[in-house]
Amino acid sequence: MKLIELDTTASEQTQRVELDGYETDLRVYWSELPEHIATIAGNNGQLFMVIKNDIIDIKNIALTLGNELMLPYSFSDFGGFIVVSDSNKNPDIDGNVEWSLNYVPIDELTEIRGLYGSVV
Repeated sequence: MKLIELDTTASEQTQRVELDGYETDLRVYWSELPEHIATIAGNNGQLFMVIKNDIIDIKNIALTLGNELMLPYSFSDFGGFIVVSDSNKNPDIDGNVEWSLNYVPIDELTEIRGLYGSVV
């Protein structure tokens, strides 16, 4: 697993990293929720990711805890992302939740899927 170095309190950031042999552009950004939805959701926004390289261009992936973020897209040559948190809360930019974004290379992800099924 590879830790993606992020400023976990920034409202937007972009970086280029090599993942499974692909130079990959990652953009992580905060999107504010309308007040009436924020009240119901219990927070004022959500972090999202845009990922682009030679084989994929995916926008608006919600950074949510407990999910293999790339599973709905299932590229055979590209791994997946997992958000890890110190609590049962989704990441925010307020500094209230310690979290990290981790990349699981395709060879490790294939092994994990074989052992546990398609959900990490």
